[in-house]
Amino acid sequence: MRKQSNIIIAFILLLFIAIFTVGNTAPVKVNLLLFKFRIPLVLLMLLCLLIGAIVIYINSLSSHVKMEKELNQLRAVRKDSKQIERLEARNKQLLQENATLTSEVERLKKNAIKQGTDPFNG
Repeated sequence: MRKQSNIIIAFILLLFIAIFTVGNTAPVKVNLLLFKFRIPLVLLMLLCLLIGAIVIYINSLSSHVKMEKELNQLRAVRKDSKQIERLEARNKQLLQENATLTSEVERLKKNAIKQGTDPFNG
């Protein structure tokens, strides 16, 4: 829906520019630093419009690059958070395994003591 409304607005603006240019074909004198020349008003307006569009494009391009950089940083953070989740799960697994092994060592020590042998010296 938004794309359709943008097309309609662009068409209306284009129609307005076309009507405006047809009414402004008179030549005008332009003084640009050391140069003086005559050019139809419509061409001068279109040139100014083109220069303005280029300025807006360059301005939005820098903004786009900045947002792309921020997006890449956010993706890296998300990737890091997934890595952290995996490492935390692995840590939990290792802690459980450690607790199991610790209880097994304690059990073996008790059995060795009951049998009268030193569990550390064989």
